Amino acid sequence: MLEDRLTRGFIAGLAGGTAMNILNLIYVHFNNHCEDCRYFDWSAVLLYGNKATSMAEIIIALIAQVVFTGFLSILFAFLVTLINSKHLWFKGWLYGILCWFFIYAVFIIFKIPEFGHRSVPTVISFFVTSSAYGIIQAEVIRRLDQKASMSNKP
Repeated sequence: MLEDRLTRGFIAGLAGGTAMNILNLIYVHFNNHCEDCRYFDWSAVLLYGNKATSMAEIIIALIAQVVFTGFLSILFAFLVTLINSKHLWFKGWLYGILCWFFIYAVFIIFKIPEFGHRSVPTVISFFVTSSAYGIIQAEVIRRLDQKASMSNKP
């Protein structure tokens, strides 16, 4: 199973996305003014047309958001093979930041009202959690790639 790059990328994305969401929820918990910056609300708006309002909606939106980060990491896993694996943490960090920026830009371009204006603390929170996502997914891909190459040796 680990011989498959797509699977390794998806697993790395699940790990990075889970860490990103944990950090996000910790930030929201300690900053009561930041109810507008929960990642699962972003996927809830795409799924339901509004922010999550029940525990079932939260769980489904959270699962969808983490699966989406898995998909994004599949792209990263294949992109790395086109470039090279040097400085993987930096590339992962940059990829995480660019994903956040472009996804946020899409919400702004399409004028989705739930996600219009963001405060500086919210933007900093997204920057930090997207950085964590990128670095963690890069490290998990690195480790899984090592395991896969060791299992392929005779």
